[in-house]
Amino acid sequence: MQYEDHVQHLKRYSMAFLELARSSDLDTAVPSCPGWSVADLVHHLAEVQHFWGSIVEGRLDDPGGVEARERPTDDSVVALFDDARELLDNALENATGQDRCWSWSDAGGTVGWVARRQHHEAAIHLVDLQLTNGRQPQLLRDTAVDGISEMIDVMLGDFPAWMSYEPQWLVEIDVDEFDVATLMTVGLLSGTGPESGTVYLDLPGARRAEYGLPDAIVSGPAEAMDLWLWGRGPVDDLAVTGEGEAVEALRLAIADGTQ
Repeated sequence: MQYEDHVQHLKRYSMAFLELARSSDLDTAVPSCPGWSVADLVHHLAEVQHFWGSIVEGRLDDPGGVEARERPTDDSVVALFDDARELLDNALENATGQDRCWSWSDAGGTVGWVARRQHHEAAIHLVDLQLTNGRQPQLLRDTAVDGISEMIDVMLGDFPAWMSYEPQWLVEIDVDEFDVATLMTVGLLSGTGPESGTVYLDLPGARRAEYGLPDAIVSGPAEAMDLWLWGRGPVDDLAVTGEGEAVEALRLAIADGTQ
């Protein structure tokens, strides 16, 4: 997908989120985000879009330059989101994908990276709001296709150099719309934080694998696969062969890596 595609899809999902948020009960629990109410979800996306809108608008190279905001009362979070949405939309419209700015990923550093990440952030949180309101989640085909690639290449596999990784399973992800299946290794991460001294033992992790015979294969259409990878759709919507434990381990690693 091109930069302009990400920007337009982001606008579409954000506006749909705004419209649904306006008609939602802010006190309702969000089933796909345990512990969150609709007000919490709306405030979260408002803060995310305000943060990245500020990064892009100022072409900031340090996140410390973003002004912190206090959370308003719940009856004001929808208006807060609307303001953040406009900030991010306008910032992206007045930039190019090649413009430099801060990001948390080594693969980032450009406005194009921000547009892609925020496209999928808005799409998944719209799904959260749809599920809360008893609606069937719907993703555009190219959102789902690109979302799977972003999950595998951006959200997973970027382990700190000070952590050791012990692979345990190989899981093949076979998406109907992809020409080639993706092989993922799933395992455990351990290490000691160099600054905090905190010891981490046996944390779940996953990343691309180059070769090997899979212990399990998960296959199906892109929309169902993207929703499952993000924990917003059931594995029953996909075909699973092989070791179910390996598939569960992959989902656990994704959940841990995308909190």
